[in-house]
Amino acid sequence: MKLKDNFILMLLVILSSFLIFYQFTFIPKYLTFDEIEFTKLALSLSGKPYTPYSALATGHSTLYFYTLLFSLKTFGINVFALRLPAAIFGIFSVILFYFVSRLSFRSRLSRE
Repeated sequence: MKLKDNFILMLLVILSSFLIFYQFTFIPKYLTFDEIEFTKLALSLSGKPYTPYSALATGHSTLYFYTLLFSLKTFGINVFALRLPAAIFGIFSVILFYFVSRLSFRSRLSRE
């Protein structure tokens, strides 16, 4: 990657991290219903063998819930630990979007 590409990527990561983590535990002020239910579901997976799908997950794969469980076990049961996995996945999605966009636009430019 060129220096310009590295700079743009780092700028995007810093900006997205700031936007995601700015008052991260205070906005929204209260926990949503989904956050509470996901916490209950993650805690219900604790101490059990790996389960790729849970009937309680209402159609969601359990990867996120295991990630949430790891965060809750590491940082304790609090708002920070509850919202951290979603924030990290949000930053990863910005990085993924950058690389997919870069690939897409480079292939279009090379065809012209």
